[in-house]
Amino acid sequence: MEDYSDRGLISTIALLTEGQTRRHQKGDRMAILRIEDLSGSTEAVVFRVATSGSATTSRLMHG
Repeated sequence: MEDYSDRGLISTIALLTEGQTRRHQKGDRMAILRIEDLSGSTEAVVFRVATSGSATTSRLMHG
């Protein structure tokens, strides 16, 4: 993923091999995931983000 750090948003198909949920400092839930594909594996953190209106979405941060 380092090769793409300056290119904006990317998409991938990966296998979820591990997952944990935790609460961050504000008390909201987050997920810490281990994902892998044919080129390797990485840890990803998913935060829940409030959007306008009542809908929410998730934001993925790679590590």
